Amino acid sequence: MGGEGSISNMISTLQSNKNLVGTRDHFFSRKRNFKELRAAYKRAEARLAAGPKATKEELRQIRLRIIEENKTRSKKIAIAMIGIAATGFCVFMAVFLNSH
Repeated sequence: MGGEGSISNMISTLQSNKNLVGTRDHFFSRKRNFKELRAAYKRAEARLAAGPKATKEELRQIRLRIIEENKTRSKKIAIAMIGIAATGFCVFMAVFLNSH
């Protein structure tokens, strides 16, 4: 019969996946207690805090760059929306004028 190879492949794949589900480490499993989790967060926070600090001038430059990026993004979105509205209006008028 045709398709026997694909069916047996499907069955073996499903069995393999079923076996993997049991060995998977779940994110919300409670293997750690609160103190261990807190210590892990503190270590991660210490690694982040140990990084280089930005000066006031660097922070000002970053702030100005982000403001400028937001302005240009807003302009692009506004132009795109106006273009979409104009195209929709033109299509509507073409259909409306051709129907009457």
